[in-house]
Amino acid sequence: MATDIDQVKKYVALFLSTAKWIEAIVPGTADDKVIDAISNLVTQPWFAEFAVFVLKQFENGKTPSMAEFGLAVSQFTPNQPSA
Repeated sequence: MATDIDQVKKYVALFLSTAKWIEAIVPGTADDKVIDAISNLVTQPWFAEFAVFVLKQFENGKTPSMAEFGLAVSQFTPNQPSA
């Protein structure tokens, strides 16, 4: 499981390159819209930190319930530089 920010960034880059390849070979625009939406999400500066935070909540093979997952997501606060 990728519980390191650098690992998450590598997995995201691999996913995006694969998705762009699929987008190029699949006719139509429906898949393009989905890939664009996912790409916009996973390229946000806070995404890798968020992914690591959520993954660490469920280490050791624990399968979260929807409520546990929602709670973990709600507890995430990205580290923002002080103004």
